[in-house]
Amino acid sequence: ESKKLYYNAYMLPLMDFCSIVWSNCNKSLMLRVYKIQKATARWILKSRFDSPSAPLFKQLGWLTFENRRKLHVTVLVYKGLNKLVPSYITELINITNNSKYNLCSVKNKDIIYLKPKTNFLKQSFSYSCIKTWNDLPVTIRESKSLTIFKKSMKEYLLINREIMTV
Repeated sequence: ESKKLYYNAYMLPLMDFCSIVWSNCNKSLMLRVYKIQKATARWILKSRFDSPSAPLFKQLGWLTFENRRKLHVTVLVYKGLNKLVPSYITELINITNNSKYNLCSVKNKDIIYLKPKTNFLKQSFSYSCIKTWNDLPVTIRESKSLTIFKKSMKEYLLINREIMTV
């Protein structure tokens, strides 16, 4: 229990700090953070160094670093759509509103974004946030409150675990 407390109190805040902004960094850097998370899970559960990480994460109820980033990104977008953040963030988010055509993007309430033509734009903060949001199931996006959204989002990410390959 004290090892879990140590992880939650000291390591998790360091991993989460600004993870939304710097998460589009080089994959090798993301893997380094993920390896630290895996090593910590093995340390807490006293597992062998070569044991697979998926069961460990499941036993601890942890999200991978990538899924934690997705959680934080989607919470930011949810807050932006519901005007719970400053206006400079809400201005970046526009829900598709095309009444002339019966498009899937209108039904799903997707956020409008430009299709990137360069890798530079694909790695931008605004593009990755909107893409992550649009990939979510509509039922989660339409949550009535922030608390319900966070709970639904965490459950969704725990079920749809994304384990990075090392």
